[in-house]
Amino acid sequence: MMSITVIHPPADAGWADQRLRDVLRFALAGQEFRTVSTAGELDNLAGQKLLFALPLGDAGVNLEYVRILTRLRREPGLLEGCTGTVTVHNHSSARMAEGDGSIDFAFTDPPFGDFIPYAEVNQINELWLDRVTDRTGEVIISASQHKDLTTYQQMLTQVFGEVYRVLKPQRCACVVFHAAKAAVWRAFKGAVDGAGFHIAQTNILDKTQSSFKQTVSEGSVQGDPLFLLQKGGEAPQRPVSDQAVLRRLMEENAENPAFDRRRCYSTYVYTCLELGAAIQRDTDAWLNRREYRQQSKPGCQKRGDPETADRRAREDMDRLRRLLEQETAKGEA
Repeated sequence: MMSITVIHPPADAGWADQRLRDVLRFALAGQEFRTVSTAGELDNLAGQKLLFALPLGDAGVNLEYVRILTRLRREPGLLEGCTGTVTVHNHSSARMAEGDGSIDFAFTDPPFGDFIPYAEVNQINELWLDRVTDRTGEVIISASQHKDLTTYQQMLTQVFGEVYRVLKPQRCACVVFHAAKAAVWRAFKGAVDGAGFHIAQTNILDKTQSSFKQTVSEGSVQGDPLFLLQKGGEAPQRPVSDQAVLRRLMEENAENPAFDRRRCYSTYVYTCLELGAAIQRDTDAWLNRREYRQQSKPGCQKRGDPETADRRAREDMDRLRRLLEQETAKGEA
């Protein structure tokens, strides 16, 4: 059986390397592999499966990767036996071409509910190319396509069910997902459960650079929750309320200035899903939207000012604490 060698030259910036390491940790969970970091370590590759994992630093280059490629070109015998094939299927993810139990790992980044209407946004490009997407199978919430939340969950369940079918027993799929609405999160969780998966691990994929919509939208989520879905095994039963999850997160991050309302929501969501708590809150419920818009007007804050960012983070956490106190008081009454 071929083993895995990960070609992973370090980046010139620690943050870039750490993000990729987090992704690799999820992708290779439960598998044996060795890591090659420099050109001088390119030995004993015969018969190996090679996985190139390339982190890019601030300059957008990786000099050690250039050295690795240079040595491989000069010494092609190093790759003897490292043959393989790459097959690209242009199929719907709801009807995959792979056979049952044939895949070791799957990665997917599905549409986030009604967050972005991909086919509609891309229509200008498609008309220019004279090829228009058939939107029938687009997994999305869209009034124009007559797809509501229930339809979205059904379609997402079908896709996850196909991923479950093609995975080998005990293997995993990695899913990136985020949403600002609790109902969409519940649909996501319903699709995961309906397909037969259980959530083995969770984390946040911090891309450092936010998307356009994350930057300009008040209610957007900061950081993309990352889920490792496992085929087989038993999901841990740890019943807890979402209020308890939120309270714990706020206590643990009371002195963390970077833990603002949007980061808190992402962490709240993936922690709830990992612990089996029902997600009850939209991002709208975390902050008075009119008050937030007033503070966000030009002149109310200086973009990039650390003191302003710290103040906003503290204000956000204070509002969330008051919200929890009000909910607790109502419950006791």
